[in-house]
Amino acid sequence: MNWNYLNTILLSIICFFTISIFLIDISVNISWSASITDWLSVIIYSCTLAAAIWAALTARSALEENRRIANDNQRLVNSQTEPFVDVSLEIMPQSINWIRLKIQNLGLSSAFNIKFTATDFTPDNDISQLVVNQFFGINFMRQGLSYLSKGDSRHTGFINLLDSDEDRGFTVDDFLNTKFTITIEFEDVLGKKYSSKFIISIN
Repeated sequence: MNWNYLNTILLSIICFFTISIFLIDISVNISWSASITDWLSVIIYSCTLAAAIWAALTARSALEENRRIANDNQRLVNSQTEPFVDVSLEIMPQSINWIRLKIQNLGLSSAFNIKFTATDFTPDNDISQLVVNQFFGINFMRQGLSYLSKGDSRHTGFINLLDSDEDRGFTVDDFLNTKFTITIEFEDVLGKKYSSKFIISIN
């Protein structure tokens, strides 16, 4: 809590009680025949009381705004230091006919306990499963990664479009028509859990 705001609230409370005592004392002792000075004192005390109340309300509003800004700043700091594990199709530099998935941490901190799940195959048949299995043939796609530092990346198994249909188990058209979703679950250094979904559309 900001100490300036706290001091304002305490000052307002002190002013409120002090002025209330003065007003009670005046209300008991004053009469309609009181002097102009007495009435001026009442007016001054009343204005001071109103100012004290206004200061208290202003301080409360400032406190709430300060708390909101602090929460927004904390969320911004968290978002700027979160890991973010991304997956995308990549053509290998050796040949445009070699295609794999690239797993990369695009966030600003390390990711831990990373798990991969493939779902929503289109078309929903064994051929799509064969295509996905080619990418998930490497161990970390099945078992997960324990750690991926900021900016680091890993690559899945690849599909060679120059192979024969018999060797691959599916045609090039089957491959191009395949679509599926990869869900990536991971944690940050504090154990906070994240989950992201990526639609992988070959064509």
